[in-house]
Amino acid sequence: KENYLHFASRFLDVNQLTNYVETAVKETNMPPARDAKPAGTASAGASAVSASHAGSYNIFLIPFINFNATVDIARVRYRRLRFNNISTRLRMMANQQLYLDTFGIETAGGKIGARAHFNGSNPDRIYLRSRLRVENVDLEKLMLKLDYLGQDYTINKNIKGRLSGQVKCYLRIYPDLTPVMDQSQAQIDVSIYDGELDNFTPLQAMSSYFKDKNLNKVRFDTLRNKLSFQNNTLSIPSLNINSSLGFLQISGTQ
Repeated sequence: KENYLHFASRFLDVNQLTNYVETAVKETNMPPARDAKPAGTASAGASAVSASHAGSYNIFLIPFINFNATVDIARVRYRRLRFNNISTRLRMMANQQLYLDTFGIETAGGKIGARAHFNGSNPDRIYLRSRLRVENVDLEKLMLKLDYLGQDYTINKNIKGRLSGQVKCYLRIYPDLTPVMDQSQAQIDVSIYDGELDNFTPLQAMSSYFKDKNLNKVRFDTLRNKLSFQNNTLSIPSLNINSSLGFLQISGTQ
């Protein structure tokens, strides 16, 4: 007999289920930088963390079953976000593999879609392959968060524009589902149209170079680039930006 789950709903209010109460968002500045740790300390810490992840319990040693799931939800309310036409098809296989065949969602005036394959058949080589597509999403309507030195910094009030792009990735994963970053890869193809940065604190660091410019409201037309992540390094190819500050050229590695 087939094992399956089919969930369908015209309206799912997550706020009501979790007793979430909307409050005014308090805008905060970027937190101050922390003192960097000595290189030797960081390296030793990284090795200890890797050993800890590798030796953790492997959930993929548990027998899987053949299982299919479909989810179709017309509308969802989650905190201040609104989603429409959520549709997904998921498969679990007895050979320790998971397939996200389709995932689609409409939000912030655009569409987001994804596919993924999670392979745990080899306990020593667990990996995830995925592809994420974004079409014409309004950044201002999304609740974006930037992880800055370990703290969350909300930037949805600071950035505007329409986002489209695609992310393809291959992630090696520890048994506790933590990514092995130095053995993972990603390609990021991103475009932002009619962009604007309002009161974005990091730009103030360049104030001495643009004394006669308004750094509180910076507009740019089209920002398009292809970023890559490999060997634990994010590479940003040369990018020319036509902005209200003038022509800017950005490139580098992180």
